[in-house]
Amino acid sequence: ATNNNTLDIGQVAGSPYGTWLQAADKSDLNPTYTYPILLNPLGGRVGIGTASTEGKLTISYTAAELPTSGTTSNSAIQVISSLGNQLNLGLNTVSGDYGAYIQASDNNLAVPYPLNLQPNGGNVGIGTTSPSAQLEVQETGITVANTQDFVASFIGEGYGTGQVLIADSATIAADKGGELQFGGKYTGNSLTEWVTIGGYKDNGTDGQYGGYFKVTTRPNGGGAIERMRITSGGNVTV
Repeated sequence: ATNNNTLDIGQVAGSPYGTWLQAADKSDLNPTYTYPILLNPLGGRVGIGTASTEGKLTISYTAAELPTSGTTSNSAIQVISSLGNQLNLGLNTVSGDYGAYIQASDNNLAVPYPLNLQPNGGNVGIGTTSPSAQLEVQETGITVANTQDFVASFIGEGYGTGQVLIADSATIAADKGGELQFGGKYTGNSLTEWVTIGGYKDNGTDGQYGGYFKVTTRPNGGGAIERMRITSGGNVTV
């Protein structure tokens, strides 16, 4: 080294007894004088857990499910802040569903935290490389020209199955189903809903999937009131 910088290599005295690398000023290991560590600064790939690399950085590890709340991370990449919150990225092991996960949480995975995408602005696309909406989801193989500035758009052929499903996960019962609410600001920046539309189950019978469509509006100072219903038999009541 020509500028007092040095690379120190050592071992951790306690568990898990790892080995460390530290670039620093050779006269003082105080963090004030630390320097960056550069891997392959002239080019080349870096592998962790593998000698076969395809990307600039390749990490190979034994896939594992996201740990349950209150346990230890077993992800491929774990990012921890000075506040104790963390971000885990890994690969699933569920047979037939070898996907990946991203999970933001507190320091022991007990409390899930928000995961912010593009917090300073910009669009997010799923199934597309050129999203026109803040969130645009496209079915694979679909070609469209979307020039309108929607907040969200869902594009797919559907074939009778629809592009979006809104469903209720509550225990089987009458009047349970998916609901879409419409509203806006009603005082200052506070939001509320004033119109709902939804599809609900006719009865609580297991295996029965008849349902009705309902529209409600909300008067000032009151709750949602049903204004129209289309029954599973096609009858309309207003």
